Amino acid sequence: MNNIFKLRKKLNLDQKTLAEQTGFSRSYLGALENGRKRLNEDSIQKISKALGVNPEDLIKDDDKSLDFLYEIYNNNIKKYRLKSGLNQKELANMIGKSRTLIAGLENGKIRPTNSNLEQISKALNVSVNDLLQNNIQHKMSIEIMPNKHILFYLRNKLNITVKDLSDITGITQTDLKNIESNNMKPSLEDINIIATALKIRPEEIITTNIVPEKVYTKEDKIIHIPMYNHPLSAGKGMFTFEEENFQPIKILESILEEMSISNSKNLIAFKINGNSMEPTLKPNDTAFLDKTINYINGEGIYAFTYGETDNLEFYIKRMQKIPNKLLIISDNPIYENWDIKLPNNHIKIIGKLKFSINLNKLDY
Repeated sequence: MNNIFKLRKKLNLDQKTLAEQTGFSRSYLGALENGRKRLNEDSIQKISKALGVNPEDLIKDDDKSLDFLYEIYNNNIKKYRLKSGLNQKELANMIGKSRTLIAGLENGKIRPTNSNLEQISKALNVSVNDLLQNNIQHKMSIEIMPNKHILFYLRNKLNITVKDLSDITGITQTDLKNIESNNMKPSLEDINIIATALKIRPEEIITTNIVPEKVYTKEDKIIHIPMYNHPLSAGKGMFTFEEENFQPIKILESILEEMSISNSKNLIAFKINGNSMEPTLKPNDTAFLDKTINYINGEGIYAFTYGETDNLEFYIKRMQKIPNKLLIISDNPIYENWDIKLPNNHIKIIGKLKFSINLNKLDY
């Protein structure tokens, strides 16, 4: 989180007043304060000027116990900058930006734009993928266990017991244990409460089930799931929902059981092609959707079509319903989020993501 709320309260300013002084909407300012949106160079300059503080004060880390979170989720700019023997000011001068921007990008307080990443990767002589590579297992220095929700690792790294977290959040210990074991999907309200308790952004505890590595035997029953014939982009792509465009693929019944799938007849599958939903959905993953959920059933990842009947575009994105709007969210931070005004007759939900795996890596 940034320090906007703390600094605003120190000056006895309400959100509406600060929004007027900066030229931002109150809802946008609120989203910056609670971490739903990240600061960029423009917002840092305007807000720091309105608050009468240095830009660095907005993104300064006061809680060092949470440094590991930023190490997990931020990019690798700092690593490659130090490898190149540069300090923050020198890198900032090379790309024509401020040192504040570099500091914010490195500690995870500022969301990088495509332009930022391209300029920095060129200056450091690395690829954009190098900057964004996720080293969560190495950074956390703990064993990554199959079928565990990211909340399990965050809580243990902070040395917080389930009972402690339950006392802080009001969520029962049973529910917390079920969330951590991926036996229960947390509600949006639960996610926000837990994120506040752990002092992290809500999106950092939203994850998809992970299929455990396992040796499968010939005794496992094979289930056939209809799969769309063509790879679909985790950005956008053309789609026609016709029977001839699907063919059956094989998956083991034991995998579906591990994913708590009780009725395989509700599933349809799609191959992912594109990186806008990384790290949740990776290129060549197979996404399994519940086709009976053809409406917005809580926050989650949905496949949907949008556009005119003769020119439908296909998307697979995280969706969140707010008053009069549907937020369309990419998990990969280099892609911009967007929204659809409601009601809208041009959107059709195909299904909600249940789980995703790379079938090529399974040995059966």
